[in-house]
Amino acid sequence: MKTSSCNFRHCLTLAYLTVTAAGLLTSTVVHAAHPLDEIAEVARQFIDETHPATQDTRREIEVRPLDPRLQLATCDQPLQAFSPGSQRGGGTLTVGVRCNGSSPWKIYVSARVKLFRPVAVLTRPLPKDAPVQPSDIELREVDVNNLTRGFFTRPADLSGMTAKRPLNSGEVLTPNNLQAPKAVSKGTRVLIRAQGSALDVVMMGEAMRDGGIGERIPVRNLSSGRIVEAVIHAPGEVFVLF
Repeated sequence: MKTSSCNFRHCLTLAYLTVTAAGLLTSTVVHAAHPLDEIAEVARQFIDETHPATQDTRREIEVRPLDPRLQLATCDQPLQAFSPGSQRGGGTLTVGVRCNGSSPWKIYVSARVKLFRPVAVLTRPLPKDAPVQPSDIELREVDVNNLTRGFFTRPADLSGMTAKRPLNSGEVLTPNNLQAPKAVSKGTRVLIRAQGSALDVVMMGEAMRDGGIGERIPVRNLSSGRIVEAVIHAPGEVFVLF
């Protein structure tokens, strides 16, 4: 019975050819990686379609670059983007991109959406309790995603407001750093209107602190002595809702 055999040099040559062939196959897979810029563009287009800009907003989409060492098989089907969950219209977003081809894969891409709007900022420093004058304001384009405490887009809305604290030049004006003109002063009498679905009661009260229109303040009912929370509706007039 004959058995196959090889001498040392012949076997060494066969082993070298086997390893070389395996290396060539591995090299072929590496060079067939899916283009990363295409993945990023699919994510950008998805954000562009699902988070449209409003008429008064300018938008910028920045897709974070993918790791250049990433090796994903070339997809033989069009890439599909998807949202991994509910996300707001601006700030940092995550977009999923998947391949449903013969070598499927899925990856998540990080992006940032900037929403720019003209908002009111100060043109000079303003001391505490100083009124905001029209000459103190200019509209400047700012990424409003960072303005979590609100902002003003119309200078007319700032009429009569004063600074709650010292403000710096260039600072964005917000409801948090401004206060509305006093509509009610502490200790003064106010008209309390208590309204419900089938009830409209008017009584007299005493304001327990100062406040501007739209602010909520404690008010003492002069008839019962009870203290209630009321919203200032007009100078000398507050509302309590049932």
